[in-house]
Amino acid sequence: MRKICIFAFLMLSVLRMVAQSVTVTDFYLDESDPTANLRGTTVLDRNGEKCALIKIETTKTGFTYDVGFQGVQDTKQRTGQIWVYVPQGVKHIRLSHPVYAPYEYKFPVSIERARTYVMKLSVSENRQTQQLNINYVPVHAIVLLDGELVEASNGRISMEVLQGVHEYQAVASGYASQAGTIKLNGRYPYTLNIDLARVTTPLALIDRYKPVQPIEASGSNVVEEDMQEQSQPRVFTVEGVTFTMMPVDGGIFMMGATSEQEDPDDDELPTHQVTLSSFYMGETEVTQALWEAVMKQNPSLMQGSNRPVEYVTWTMCQTFIRRLNELTGQKFRLPTEAEWEFAARGGNKTSTTQYSGGDALYAVGWDTDNSGNVTHDVKTRNPNELGIYDMSGNVAEWCQDWMGTYTSTPQTDPTGPMTGQRKIVRGGSWNSYSSSDCRTTARSSNIPEARNSSLGFRLALQ
Repeated sequence: MRKICIFAFLMLSVLRMVAQSVTVTDFYLDESDPTANLRGTTVLDRNGEKCALIKIETTKTGFTYDVGFQGVQDTKQRTGQIWVYVPQGVKHIRLSHPVYAPYEYKFPVSIERARTYVMKLSVSENRQTQQLNINYVPVHAIVLLDGELVEASNGRISMEVLQGVHEYQAVASGYASQAGTIKLNGRYPYTLNIDLARVTTPLALIDRYKPVQPIEASGSNVVEEDMQEQSQPRVFTVEGVTFTMMPVDGGIFMMGATSEQEDPDDDELPTHQVTLSSFYMGETEVTQALWEAVMKQNPSLMQGSNRPVEYVTWTMCQTFIRRLNELTGQKFRLPTEAEWEFAARGGNKTSTTQYSGGDALYAVGWDTDNSGNVTHDVKTRNPNELGIYDMSGNVAEWCQDWMGTYTSTPQTDPTGPMTGQRKIVRGGSWNSYSSSDCRTTARSSNIPEARNSSLGFRLALQ
């Protein structure tokens, strides 16, 4: 009976939220307002730089704000306004409220430090809703509506949603995923039936890439399996810690925001043809156990031997790799940006999905929606087509390249610009506010000496 009451309460909460919504009616830079740069109303970010100030005009109270990785630095309530201080370069803001549906807004301009912006909010009351019923098989499937996990019970969902067009996704281990759109514009309940088809490919992939057992050799820091076949994983043991490198056969692919990628940023274009030689990519992000085995210390803020190492700079990664190579006699390195994207897409087995391994981020990775604001052990979400884990979410990953702009010219084994100020970062993280940041083509960058709890790396090997 208690479970029924809790479920009823959740449904009433959904009804209350979807009946009212928030939108941004205007957003602009106020050139005449120096507030963000005045003594007494200036706020510094974590690097000691002046934040930008967003003056949010609304008559409603109770909002909370999130701009993801960088974090909101401070908020102040004024009459008719809420002042939100954010670091330079943020791209999105998420507004949450106990009554209104969550709202994500992508800034139409680049946010600059010490500048003042105005955002005007409008609350729409009593928008028309319609009952949506979803029946799904198998009953253990995960169902998402507009990217959000839906409360479900034994293969059935019943809820009130706003009228309009909605996107749905359903995923389950051992079954082909299903996605589509529905349009609600009537007076009567709408029923959607989802029957996922069984597939054997995921299990076959897992079996195919099951790591072979390393052969121990006394007095050696590294043990490598039989390398007769290029298509087999390579397994190494360093100071008692074993890790696996997965084969990525060379091929040709279109790099950048291809047609399946939703809401791409400008730096993901133009798409361009890239030819890559064969290489190996780390089955997982470098774990804290492996880092400790090589470096004899652990810099991570969220400690756990099987969690990815984080709070490491690009330069620290280079030191780790140099010592690892001394211990193993190998030539490990960071992946190039092109290698990273090719592997994340699934290499020659690629499928046109938003994330590495599927269209439902919940099933293949960790971001703010399911991480609980912490990193997680590697290999606790589904792998992609190559048997590689966590290339979407958990921690973002350093690449070897300097950040640069794309051209339409075909390239072979590209390594990025010769010089630059910021190194490529890929994959999104547990702290990615927008799931868009975890897409296989999404690009980011940071200075080589940057470090935070959202940033780690994985190894590559030729």
